[in-house]
Amino acid sequence: MDQPAPTISLSDAPKIALPKNLAQTLQFLSDVDLETLQVSVDSELKRRRPTSADPNARKASAAQPAAAATVSRGRRGELDSGTAIPAGRASLIKASYQAGMKPVAIARSLRVPLSIVNRVLSSESKSKARR
Repeated sequence: MDQPAPTISLSDAPKIALPKNLAQTLQFLSDVDLETLQVSVDSELKRRRPTSADPNARKASAAQPAAAATVSRGRRGELDSGTAIPAGRASLIKASYQAGMKPVAIARSLRVPLSIVNRVLSSESKSKARR
């Protein structure tokens, strides 16, 4: 009777609220239910994490968000094409600015340093000046 859960997109997934006292709630589960929960959680963690057996790979994947905030600069101080800022995030910064948001508000809402927002916006203005 064990069937895999149907695949649900993130937009269709129901929002789940865990109890604030999860540890106390787990004490009331039967051993069978607790084992079932553990197997399900382990399989979900395996699905979300990289399949590498190397323990350093997990540490590297956990450090990726911090690495995404770094910016490499070229010889003239401009953003390199190999910058660590994803193209989608850079376009989101540009679109937010064009929509009227101030750089400080963009940095706060996207949780990136203000310097990165300013670099993306300055690279945009430099690329427009070259055209």
